[in-house]
Amino acid sequence: MPLVKVKELPAYQLLLDEIWKMKFHTPMGTDKNLLEHRKALRQEIAQRFGLYAGEFDSKRFEDVFNGVRNTEYHHDDVLETAIPISNYPGIELLEAYCHLYYQLHDPVSPAAFRDSAKAGTHWHRFLAEYQRRHPHAPSEPKGTPKDFYLWGINLCSSRQVIGAVSGLLMLVLGIGLVLHQLVQGQYLALPILPDQAIDTSQKGYLLSLSISSVMQSLIILALILVYQYDEDLGGAHYVKQLSPGVVRTTLRQFQGGWLAIWISLFFLYLWFAFKWSTESQLLGAMEYAIAQHDSPTLAQLQTVFLQGRALSWVIADFLNLAGAVLYFYLYFILDTESIALESDSPSGPVRNSFFISTMRAIVVLSFLLWLSAAADRLLYLGDFQGLPTLLYSLFTSIAMAMFFGRLNSHFFNASPAARVVFVPLFYLYAALQAVYAMLAFRNVHISVSIIVMVLVLKIILFFYVSKLINNRKFDGYIRQMIQQVANRT
Repeated sequence: MPLVKVKELPAYQLLLDEIWKMKFHTPMGTDKNLLEHRKALRQEIAQRFGLYAGEFDSKRFEDVFNGVRNTEYHHDDVLETAIPISNYPGIELLEAYCHLYYQLHDPVSPAAFRDSAKAGTHWHRFLAEYQRRHPHAPSEPKGTPKDFYLWGINLCSSRQVIGAVSGLLMLVLGIGLVLHQLVQGQYLALPILPDQAIDTSQKGYLLSLSISSVMQSLIILALILVYQYDEDLGGAHYVKQLSPGVVRTTLRQFQGGWLAIWISLFFLYLWFAFKWSTESQLLGAMEYAIAQHDSPTLAQLQTVFLQGRALSWVIADFLNLAGAVLYFYLYFILDTESIALESDSPSGPVRNSFFISTMRAIVVLSFLLWLSAAADRLLYLGDFQGLPTLLYSLFTSIAMAMFFGRLNSHFFNASPAARVVFVPLFYLYAALQAVYAMLAFRNVHISVSIIVMVLVLKIILFFYVSKLINNRKFDGYIRQMIQQVANRT
């Protein structure tokens, strides 16, 4: 598809409407003889400029005429970006329209007109006049974006953010696997909380949870690939084609965090698949030991099971908290000035200093919450047992809710129906996250219902955000938000 400057759409529609008033003495939008007048316009363009004069050109002209005229755009958010639109008029037809609008002399020949039309002189003249007469949405913030680093990671680079998150999660996953094997081989002894029940009849249920986790990880991997490579459903191609500046750099920064969230979910469900598969095997071994009346082996297996289950939750908590940090990361990208500029004074405050200091605090707080949750999983805390895990669960839920609240902003210019239908679903997702770490996964029906519900909500969230990116809502939001922050300061 050809790429059309979004800012040209209202100018193009105004040009058509002005021609309609001049030739047919009525606005195009209220013309009751639109079909007859469109045919007359095509015939005039064919006669004077040699365009759409062939036998099959009537249908082609009709498609071109209606293609952009019926394209929706928000009058208060006409941006400088490009979007794919089919049947957009070429520069020759735009020049022909401008000849009619400016009432210029007919060209010497159709060939001479086509040669002169390539420069688009009269169309650019009309665009310049339109831009002088009509105000635009907030423009691109002034200044050249400057790369900045947090703990050695260039946050302006999607690749570096994704690589750093992937590397960290792979390291944690590897450490978890090694520690789990040490526990299985009884080379590492961990504390065991008192009064923990083991139900060997849950063997099949845990195996089904493992299989469902594998399926979820594959679905998440497919969504990541869709975002990266699909031009209709993904968003990576749109970010690449934006012109250099603060908006594109901010959106690239957002994209890095957005993909990193899905990568963290991918590793989380891989770990769950391993965790529940291992626990299912241990329960099966316990059943066999019970049948053989082998009490020493049974006691040994129970110890390994309880230690492994506690350790596996500690690793799962870390992987889950990584997602919480990334949700805060996306929220502050959309709520603060997160990009430094080359023009920032070396001795003065950096434009994104608040963003950097806040993210440092979030990372430190998240690590402390993980340590407290690990203590809750491994140690007996008396009356406070379960409180650290609850606090970390609420922290994760708050991070998601804050980000989802940004998606409800009017600066996105999303339809009221979309905000009413979809955003409450995302808050439901955040609410379910609040009970995630406390969920014991003992009730089959409740667990399966929550797992399926969360998977569906994940998919809806993915395509909702991708739609906002592809429909140029994100760069419009960024412009509006940056202007609001600048006005406050």
